[in-house]
Order: sequence, then C-alpha cells, then structure tokens
Amino acid sequence: MTSPRRPVRGTLATIGLACIVLPSGAARGQEPCPASCVALRYGAMSCGTAPVRDSSTALPSLCRASYDLIAGTARASADSRSETAPARAAVEGRDRYVVTGLAGPTPLVARLEFHVVLRSSCEYFQCSSSWAHVGLIGQGRSASFDQGSYDLSQNVDLRSSVEITLDVVPDVAFDLMFQLETNAEYTTNNANTLLTSELRFPDLPPGARVHSCQGYLDGTVPATPASWGRVKAIYR
Repeated sequence: MTSPRRPVRGTLATIGLACIVLPSGAARGQEPCPASCVALRYGAMSCGTAPVRDSSTALPSLCRASYDLIAGTARASADSRSETAPARAAVEGRDRYVVTGLAGPTPLVARLEFHVVLRSSCEYFQCSSSWAHVGLIGQGRSASFDQGSYDLSQNVDLRSSVEITLDVVPDVAFDLMFQLETNAEYTTNNANTLLTSELRFPDLPPGARVHSCQGYLDGTVPATPASWGRVKAIYR
C-alpha cells in the first residue's frame, strides 16, 4: 500500500534538466562534470564533482549516503536510535551522458532500478515510522516513487523501477539526475530504512553505447580505443 509522502524539512526539490549541445573545439575539454550531492540527518546538501562518494554518521542515529557514478549506483540508509537525532539520508546524483553508435535521433529509456526496505516498530500503541523517495529527472521529464511505513502492517521490502523516455540525438549531451531520500522517525522504538539504486538504459539499439562525463559506460558492443578516446576528449 502506497502512503502519501509526508512533508519533511529538507526534502529534495525536483529540477528539470535540459538537453545541452556540446561546444566544439578546445572549449569542450574545459566543461566540468555536474556536481552531485549528499545530505545526512537535517544538514544542508554537500556537493562536489567527485565520481564516487560515501558519507555516514555515527550514533545517536545511523545515516549513510553514497553514490558511484561510474557504476551508476547509489545508496541511502537511516536508522533512528534516538528521538533527539533525526535519521535522514539523501543523494542527488548528476551526470552528463552521450550516446554513440546511433543512426539518428532515437527515443531512449533511462531506468532507475531500486530496492527499498522500510521497517517500523510499535510498543504501547505507539509506532515509529519510515519513508523513502526515488526520483529520476532529465530533459524536463521526471518519474518518482514514494513509499511510507507507519505501523507493522506497512513494513516494506520491494524491488521496482522508475523510468523516463529521452529524445536522444547523436553528439548531443543530456544531463540526468537521480534522487534517493529516506527518513526514519523514532517514537518509543527505532525505525530503519535502506534504499539502493542502479541506473540502466535497457533498450539501447545494437551497436550503441552510453558514455558519461564521470566514466559510466553501458552498451551491447565492446568499446574501441578510438571511440572511448573521442568521448573522453569531450569532457577532459
């Protein structure tokens, strides 16, 4: 059963990311990769352009937010151990992608596969709660999933996905952003959450490959030194 998402201070904002045409010449090598961000508890977003990051907190509440843009994966988890320390973890992963090997403009599905586990507990008719949010945004389009657990009957262990269809043009880059956010609220008992994700492009045409600024690579044929070097030159 899907519950309405509860308003929580610090919730991520949905931002439409437009298609970007790569500049030509030497200027292309100076274009930085987009910044990605993490947040723990109710702290502000901390952002940077490193392709891999893993941040966590210790007791009284255990929170972890991590991403690996090269692999296209991310994780957010929260375990409330005290009502005085909110447990929240959030990830905003951003990267810039180019599809090679296309004959012309092609619709392409970007899919974020995820696994969410929500655990609440109850004592003396008081229950802890937990919820999770997953989002995928690009080219002004978005898809999202929200799930809450507010008593024992709503504990969740679910594998699913969200996806959007992109209008991909050869040699034209596009930005994608994925969002993971999870929260565990303590009452008389603790709650815990786990949210993991992986970005996929499931319907690539034969011979096509997806390359990213941060080093992500997906496709059906081996990359050649010439093609990989050409894409690296766009971003380095």
